[in-house]
Amino acid sequence: MNLKSTGTQLVIGLIVFVTIMIVSIFLIKSNFGNSETTTSPELEQVIAETVAAIKLNVELPMTIDEYTTWTDITAEPEAIRYHYQIIADSQMLGLTDELLSLSLIEQGCTTPETRTLLETGINMNYTYTFNQPDDVLSTSVSITDCDDAKSE
Repeated sequence: MNLKSTGTQLVIGLIVFVTIMIVSIFLIKSNFGNSETTTSPELEQVIAETVAAIKLNVELPMTIDEYTTWTDITAEPEAIRYHYQIIADSQMLGLTDELLSLSLIEQGCTTPETRTLLETGINMNYTYTFNQPDDVLSTSVSITDCDDAKSE
């Protein structure tokens, strides 16, 4: 098995899984309304409620695949952060901040449900911690990333 392609598949699999979780909960929030009228405190409340609902419905840590464990999800101002532990070295998998960011932006911006979340102002932040304590990759995806990718 090619570790580099496994790393890319890992990223895509994680994105799909997390997107499904977020969209399911987000669609329940009928009071969220139009993103243009949503204030920062309302947005932060929706983010906090979404994170709390996910934590009630998903037992963490959760094994995603042979390499990946979803360890936590946290609310941040204007973002939801997903925390993952990868049982490998980022170099072994061929993952870099840039590759991770490009994969997450492509997936997030082209999946209609995820793009809808981004358009409401909810950013998605990701932290991947590998075997070594200082081997951490972090990236964020926002609607601006989608607009920038479209113009390239």
